[in-house]
This record gives sequence, structure tokens and C-alpha cells, in this order.
Amino acid sequence: MEKALALHRTVPAPDPGRAHWLRALAHQRRGNTDAAIAALHEHLRHCPEDAGAWLSLGAALRRQWRLDAALVSYQRALQLCPRDPAVWSSLGRLWADLGQHEQCLRAHRRAVELDPTRMATRIDCAHALADVGRLEEAERYLDSCLRQEPGRSDLRLARGLLRLQAGRLREGWEDYEARPEAPLPAAIRLLPRWRGERVAGRRILITPEGSAAETLWAVRYVGMLARRGASISVACDPALHRLLGAMPARLLKAQDLASGAEGFDLRCGLQSLPALLDPRGATVPEPFVPELPAPQQWMQELLPQQGRQLRVGIVWQDPALPPASAGLSIGQLLPLALVPQLRLFSLQSGQAATELPRNGAAGMVTDLGSRCEDAAELASAIAQMDVCVLVEGLALHLAGSLGKPTLALLGRNAHWLHGARSEGSRWYPSLRLLRQEQPGDWFAVLREATALLRGWADVRRRGATGGWR
Repeated sequence: MEKALALHRTVPAPDPGRAHWLRALAHQRRGNTDAAIAALHEHLRHCPEDAGAWLSLGAALRRQWRLDAALVSYQRALQLCPRDPAVWSSLGRLWADLGQHEQCLRAHRRAVELDPTRMATRIDCAHALADVGRLEEAERYLDSCLRQEPGRSDLRLARGLLRLQAGRLREGWEDYEARPEAPLPAAIRLLPRWRGERVAGRRILITPEGSAAETLWAVRYVGMLARRGASISVACDPALHRLLGAMPARLLKAQDLASGAEGFDLRCGLQSLPALLDPRGATVPEPFVPELPAPQQWMQELLPQQGRQLRVGIVWQDPALPPASAGLSIGQLLPLALVPQLRLFSLQSGQAATELPRNGAAGMVTDLGSRCEDAAELASAIAQMDVCVLVEGLALHLAGSLGKPTLALLGRNAHWLHGARSEGSRWYPSLRLLRQEQPGDWFAVLREATALLRGWADVRRRGATGGWR
């Protein structure tokens, strides 16, 4: 009996938590996040002091965008391991997802304090600094990382975006060229890339890059290239073809590139044109003016007689972005309808357009955007407005290209094209930039927009003339 008891003492008791932990790992490897989360919960029921499991649970919940639960998991891991830089870094990235950029920066600073040698930690801190507008400090972090690993193209790209946002175009273009090349068919990749040499008489293919909004911004440089005597073909989304019909180039569908490279001598990415045509950043070409179709009958019927009533076009979300980072809600813009002598028209497209009937706002805002078949028809609707109130996205670039007076509602971490602090736009003179002071806080932005619209509506009511700013 004594021998049996002694043997029992030498054999470890079964660990009920370990089986769940191994099961969670297996589910994670197979990409089954729901099952991994369930297994992690079971593991933590047996092993509640396992900081690594809390960290893994937080990461899995974050992948599913269950951010509040992820925050609790990360904070539990932090209670158990308050000096672990990996926990602080994970918490910082989650704070960024939640739009809490100051909290994000504090977390990443703490991670750097705990492990100043870890490259990923310093890079996260640089991004957090950029998000709160501390561009120079962010650039110093990236410079130190590049001294350690000078071949990192992702770091050069990040530094380039900072420099472009600060208006340092010459340095920014140079670094921006480190971005990954957009996917192209093999035959197109074999074409030599244009590097800025003489191009007169040569046939050059401009390959697609970026969003529709970025395309509309960049095509202004196609005219500069045409003046050098090149024969130009531009591949882009077919939904933009009618809009870009006046461009001095042949338009191709992006999918047509699969047919081969015959007929071209060179290729160049669309967003490389600024760096190659104006490497010093000395020139800001005029916006490309889209080709507008005549308003459709349905649009004419929905538009009132001009009179003294102000037509205001609104967009509250960028349809190209996920809802969590795309902008506002219709409910936040709806109080603009209280301004006398003002009528709201929705230019919103995508899923967000369904907010109008769901929020009972269909009778207060006339829906144009969801009925527009393509970008050209959206541009035609924008042209019928007196002023627009828009978040970032294609509609904002269309309004700027048309010279339409526009209030641009910008989040704290706006696109580099809008710069860092100015109220005016380098690229679109008709834009007035209204910026968040605090991440996620639209109250002051919308208050300023309402005051500006109220003043202009009053000018229209009194029949006076003059600028809107």
C-alpha cells in the first residue's frame, strides 16, 4: 500500500485546463475562431491566472471585432503581467480600434519603456504618435528603426506618408515609392517601368492603384504626362470610365490587362506619377474636371426649383471603408435639417444609405445617392447642390474636382491628402476642412458646420451675393 501511495505521488494529476488549451491552439491553426474562443474560456475556467491565455482570448475576440470583451481580456492579462511589453502593445492596438488614440499612445509608450530594443514596439509607437498628430516625433521613431533595418520598405512607406501629410512632398514622394506594387498579370509585370526618362512618342500603360477616390485625385497628373508627348492608356475600375471620359488617354478595364502587354512600351503605377513628373513637389496640378452626364429625369423630379432654398448634399460614411471607421451616422447630420431655408439631399451610397428609412429620416432628407448608377451620375447630383457636407471618400473628391463649395468632415486620423492642420486644401481649393479636436468627437465639427451653413443660408434668404466662407 505504501509503495502504491508513493507511486501516485510521483505521477502528476491530470490537468483539465491543458486539454482545452491544446484544443484552442488547434482551432486557431485551422482558423476556427469561434471554437478557439470557447476552448479558451474553458481553459481559463480551470486556469484563471494564465496571462497568455487571456492575451490569446483578447486577440481572438479582437479579430471578431468584439472589442469590449477583448478589452476586458487584455486588461486581465495586464493585471497578471503588468510589465509584459507584449500585453501593453496588444492593448495599444485595441485602443486604436476603439478610436481612443491618446490611450493607445500611452500603452505603446509603456511598451517601449519596458522593451526599447523591440522593433515592432517602436513601430507601433510611431503609428500611435502619428494618429494624435505628433508627426515629427513619429518620424524620429521611424528614422531610428530605419537606421537599424535600412531595407524595411514598410517603414519607408510609413515615413513617406508622414512627410506627405506634413506637406514635405519632395521627401514624401521618394519614400512613398517604397509601397508594394499592386497585383498585375505576369505579362504586364515584364514591361519595363517608367522611371521619369523622356517618354515622347512612347506608349505607356498607367496601371491601377488605390481607391476610386485616390484614382480621381491622381489622374490630374495624366495631363502633365500627355504634354510630354506620351501615348497613354489608363487602366481603372469600369465604374469610373464615364466619369473620366475627358481625360487625354485611352481608358482600359483593369481586367483587360490579363490579355497581355502587346501595344505598350512602358508601365507606371498611377500613384507614381507625382513623384516622376514633379519630384520636387513644386507644382500642384489643377484637379481633373469630371465629365458630367445630364441629370436623369428622376433626379430633376426630386430637385426643387432653385429659389432661395439652399440645396445641401450630405454623405456621412465612406462606403469603401468598414462602418467602424467610415465616418458618422445619419442621426448626427440630421439636425442640419433644422437650419431655415435649407434642404438636405443624401449623396450617400452603399449600405449606409439604408439608414435613411431605418432612422425615420426619409421625409427629412431626399435620397439621390442610392439611385446613382455610377460615379458620373453621382458627380451630376453633386453639381446640382449649392454646398456639400461630406466625410472622406469619392464624393468629397468629386465635389473638390467640380469646385463645389464643400465642408469636409475629417476624423482625427485623416488621409494624408488633407494635411495635418490647415483649414484649406492644397489639392481642392473649394474645400473647407473641419477637423476633430479629439478622436471620435464630432460635436465641435458639426457645430461649426451648422454655423457656416446657417450663415450662408441667411445670405441666400436675403438675396445677397458673396462667398460662403
